[in-house]
Amino acid sequence: SNTLKRARQRNSPVVYFYYAGHGWPTPDTQEPLLIPADIGPNQLESALKLNEIMATFRQDEDLEMLAFVDACYASDKFSQDTRTFVLEVEEPLVQGKQVLFSAVSADQEANEHEESGHGVFTYYLLKALKEDPNCSIDELQNILGREVVDYTTAKGQKDQVPSVHIAPEIISKSDKWLVRKK
Repeated sequence: SNTLKRARQRNSPVVYFYYAGHGWPTPDTQEPLLIPADIGPNQLESALKLNEIMATFRQDEDLEMLAFVDACYASDKFSQDTRTFVLEVEEPLVQGKQVLFSAVSADQEANEHEESGHGVFTYYLLKALKEDPNCSIDELQNILGREVVDYTTAKGQKDQVPSVHIAPEIISKSDKWLVRKK
């Protein structure tokens, strides 16, 4: 809520949301949850609902939001060996001026970038933004898709294809919508 308050004070508000860590779908609806480090497997009611986070930032229709989620899949023991994030929910995850990049497509596991210790998605996201901070949503999607798939294939890791969710209201502009706002 503090971020939303600060964003509302700007002429052209933009919020960048980044999360790397555990994720878990709710058992009943498969709604994606973000699991903070201090939450155990029996405390999922305290987890953060990704849909609620995205909805919070839709309260201001002028606000643009770019979200990047590199979430781990948590087994009963919150295993750090697999990284999966399921994005199958009933209500639209993105609306208005929102874009969500996810480390994986549905039913996939994300992999670790062996040389850096980051997730493969995070490594190539940071690399792409450093090399071309003025890229468009479409360009970033293409870079991440190519680099993540190339790396995981070359390393013999599990299939991992990043996904992007673009709100219907802006999807036709994604080739011109820049990641970095000036």
